[in-house]
Amino acid sequence: MAQRRILIVADEPLVARDLHQQLAKMGYEPLAQARRGEEAVALAKQLRPDLVLVELPLQGEIDGLAVAQILLESCDIPSVLLTTPAGEETLTSAGNLDAFAALSRPFAERELRLVIEVALLKHQAEAPERQSYGERAAAVHTSLYGFWLVDAQGRILDVNEAACRMLGFVRDEMLGKSVSEIEADRSASEIAANIERIRLAGSAGFERRHLRKDGQLIDVALSIAFLPGASGKFSVLLSDITERKRTEAALRASEERYRDLVDNSREVIATYDLAGNFLSVNETAVQSTGYSAETFLKMNLADLVAAENRHRVPEFLSTLREVGWASGIIRIQTANGERRTWEHTTTLRTAGVPVPVVRGMALDITERLRSERALRASHERFELANRAMFNVLWDWNLATDAFWRNDNFRTLFGYEREEVEASSAAAYGLIHPEDLLGVQAGLKVARESRSEFWSDQYRFRRKDGSYATVEDRAVISRNADGCAI
Repeated sequence: MAQRRILIVADEPLVARDLHQQLAKMGYEPLAQARRGEEAVALAKQLRPDLVLVELPLQGEIDGLAVAQILLESCDIPSVLLTTPAGEETLTSAGNLDAFAALSRPFAERELRLVIEVALLKHQAEAPERQSYGERAAAVHTSLYGFWLVDAQGRILDVNEAACRMLGFVRDEMLGKSVSEIEADRSASEIAANIERIRLAGSAGFERRHLRKDGQLIDVALSIAFLPGASGKFSVLLSDITERKRTEAALRASEERYRDLVDNSREVIATYDLAGNFLSVNETAVQSTGYSAETFLKMNLADLVAAENRHRVPEFLSTLREVGWASGIIRIQTANGERRTWEHTTTLRTAGVPVPVVRGMALDITERLRSERALRASHERFELANRAMFNVLWDWNLATDAFWRNDNFRTLFGYEREEVEASSAAAYGLIHPEDLLGVQAGLKVARESRSEFWSDQYRFRRKDGSYATVEDRAVISRNADGCAI
């Protein structure tokens, strides 16, 4: 189908440019742009467009409403009037001028397309003297949208192939069918009341759920125009938006899952701009710091960082701007003044956003660091006690058969650590043969009897071949089932 040629009439160049871009994107052919009424009439007569978009109000001796009237009466060209919500009186006047269609700003691209198509179809439907039935039928039946012609009682008088495919009926099945048989969410009385409202208003657009022949429900966007010059009939354009609705629902579900994941993460998650101003935070950030989400959105990163580290914030943001990521340790100060330590990974997002956004994830490691410090201190105390005792300390992991001995083993018996394999077999191999069976038997009884302690006295071979008599004692660790480990 040939592109519809549309003339733009707007006295604001920016408005005209935006309309030109929208029309081109939708597949129409935007023609020259007129800024005054007189210029619009002259261009329309010269270029013969299929439709004229008129932005109200319009400067010049001939105003926008007069342009629409002149082009309709002298050139047989329909118009779509564009105005602001404040121009309700203007739109009412436009209806009286029979300028076919009007659209109030702001509007979506889809709405503009629907209004244009309605205006073109309405123009064709109301002008039987201008074209033959076959020509009008061809225009309707090749429309990008489904089309119904409906009477005041809600009976379908005409349909195109797109509408038949949309609902799964053949044309003969659709003709004469009541709209109430197709609309799934409205009763016959509700549909009748809606028809009357549309008749009084002149046009309407909304979304409904329609019942296909096979019983499936589909989501449909409708744009309806009352045709007073066609015995009170209604022109209906339909678009199947089922996939769009499913995509929107899936997107909402995905966003909810993502929000749930973010809000319930044990990590602090936040976004902020390259000036350090917070844009969003998750619940963990709120719980970890004591600042409310609302307070966060009034804060800068420097407000969160501990005072002794704030001088490093500009350098950190500069690194993000240049490199795109950063990681490390940061000290922050909570709402009650407590210092906490976070381990963070931060990246800069530049694709798909109008301005760069910093994404930060941080784990509060304050308690972990405290535990590590306490463990180191405990280990240091153990080592000091170990050196002072002059005893051999050992640990035998029964699951892995791994042995560990302290440094006194070398002092008392002369072996370097790597000279004796860290296993029970190596340990047994150094026990005097006459004592070995007794030691093994005693260990077996202690392990199986659920005893907490074991002790024995035996001879143990030094590196120089001599034997030392040792008194060995052990505490047996057991799992929840009472088995030695």
